[in-house]
Amino acid sequence: MRENRAAFRFLSSVFDEESLREVVESARCELGGDPSVIFVQVSSDWLPRLPDAVEIIRVFGHARHVIGSTAEGFVGVGMDSERVSGCSLLFVRLPETRTEFLKVKADEVEHFGERGKRGEGVWLAFCNPYLAHGERWMQRWNRMVEHAPTYGGLASGMSGPEGTAVFLDDDWQQQAAVAVRFSGGVRVSGVISQGCRPIGLPYTVTGVRHNVVTSIGSRQAFKVLEEAFQDLNSTEKLAAPGNLFAGLALSEYREEFGRGDFLVRNILGADPEKGVALGAFPRSGQTLQFQVRDKETADADLRRLCQRVLRERGRPFAGMLFSCVGRGARMFGVPNHDARVIEETLGRIPMGGFLGNGEIGPVGSHNYLHGYTASAAFFYSS
Repeated sequence: MRENRAAFRFLSSVFDEESLREVVESARCELGGDPSVIFVQVSSDWLPRLPDAVEIIRVFGHARHVIGSTAEGFVGVGMDSERVSGCSLLFVRLPETRTEFLKVKADEVEHFGERGKRGEGVWLAFCNPYLAHGERWMQRWNRMVEHAPTYGGLASGMSGPEGTAVFLDDDWQQQAAVAVRFSGGVRVSGVISQGCRPIGLPYTVTGVRHNVVTSIGSRQAFKVLEEAFQDLNSTEKLAAPGNLFAGLALSEYREEFGRGDFLVRNILGADPEKGVALGAFPRSGQTLQFQVRDKETADADLRRLCQRVLRERGRPFAGMLFSCVGRGARMFGVPNHDARVIEETLGRIPMGGFLGNGEIGPVGSHNYLHGYTASAAFFYSS
């Protein structure tokens, strides 16, 4: 049997050898053959037993490689479980697909992009936010993979840096990032749901110093932000603190801009005299429109993107979801939101993933680090 297949299992418990062996054997039986890769997420309390867990998974799962991270919350089929002990496993069997695995240690982050170009295929990447240095890692990564689509997330852990790790097989000490590339035999398509809607009007950036926008449309940037805020109704204004962002247009060649046309970045600070500081480096001449995030917009955005994937690609046979820890019940007021939306639109597909400290995904032709975003990668047979 040469078809692509996947199987998902979730073990909600502290490390237990017998229970783990049972779920691994069950997943492999459902898969109907040996997996090409097993994606694994574990809670922080599993780290001291990670070598034992990986050995059980590889031996009884007949897996050449296990790749994954710690997680503060687990994603599964129609569910996400926050702040629980456990282990999730997504077995993926890709008989006709070439896979390449890559790991980057903390002391290699500054130079790993010099290893040579790896632009073919699609990547899934897991990063340790305490060792990978965020945007610097992303810049080097994009140069190395030549902007090949990359989906993934920044690991999370219930006990901070000491309980946060990424791993390839049982190697997790000082690993800044691990990744796997898929080429041939499978197509990977994804969605990046930033969950924001534009407010105010789009304007051209006319003044900028480093990451500080000083003027927009030849007016004080702070004034333009203030006007966008005043356009909100009274309820939206109360919810706005912490939920206002800047959207940088992906293309200037549009007559109208709407949701999904912007790369959403954090507003780090705003001052009437100095301007608006962003978590990005905008350029003069770029179109900017301020954005607001709320649960209704985030829900509608993810549903719209998943429905578009279904129309254009059909139903996938597997998926990985990387969702921000700031989403989940904290944003939506109910558990399981993002995973449930995917289940409702794409069906009950085997799906793994986790709630992390940041998300990785392409917007336009570049890969970016995101926040408060749902980044999902879906697997299709070629």
